[in-house]
Amino acid sequence: LSVLALALAAWAYEGIPQAEVDLNDGAVWVTSTDQHLVARLNTRSRQIDGEIRTTSASFDVTQSGQNVLVPDTAASSVASVDPTTVTLSQSAQLTSGAVVAQGADRVIAVNAAEGTVRAAAVPAVASLPAAAPLLANMPGAVAVVGVDGSVHAASPANGAIVTVPVDGQGWAEPVTRPGRLSAGTDVAVTAVGRDTVVLERGTGTVHLPGGADVDLGEPGLALQQPGPESDSVLLASRTALITVGLDDGRVTSVPASEGTPAPGAA
Repeated sequence: LSVLALALAAWAYEGIPQAEVDLNDGAVWVTSTDQHLVARLNTRSRQIDGEIRTTSASFDVTQSGQNVLVPDTAASSVASVDPTTVTLSQSAQLTSGAVVAQGADRVIAVNAAEGTVRAAAVPAVASLPAAAPLLANMPGAVAVVGVDGSVHAASPANGAIVTVPVDGQGWAEPVTRPGRLSAGTDVAVTAVGRDTVVLERGTGTVHLPGGADVDLGEPGLALQQPGPESDSVLLASRTALITVGLDDGRVTSVPASEGTPAPGAA
């Protein structure tokens, strides 16, 4: 009941207008870690119409259309969800510490200690542990998947910023650009369409796809989640929503209520 109440409250809250997300079957997947529960909320009927119990309380759910995954950090695993039967289907046992990210019908496992990024299609998630690294030699790697399935990564240790475009059912050759990342810095990575943008959280420096750097002079910013093509990237501070132009580096700011910055959806 608590999951349903929370989900319905989130559904009904008007909030700030945002772009509509096409979820295909009209369902949103929500979680309750206290109850070890992954549940499907039908947004048309406003009812929970299916649920899955997990063995761990350290899990999450990621969704792109009808492609739904359940990463479990405690078990270092990820499983796909069959939306027809509302059950966990294929499962992959990952190396300890691997971070899972999803975009479109693609999934990656990022191992910062190994400096590797492995990738697969969601229907083949079980093959992820055995897949040859899509990216290697990227110590401290941070990576995300774009809305088109492209992979975007950065290595704070060697300064590399890498984009791996989608090519049919796989990926094209990685495109690397030398970065000027501060050694050992804490970075966030996002995708704006096919472009890779990197934020140094400690300094507030944004590394744009054309090679320009914009120093916002404020630590602790939050970078937007991967989104569609745009001429700008969004960031949030405690007091404002910030827009940085990808081509010209122009910065604009809209005041907001004070609070903890959170990654926004563009």
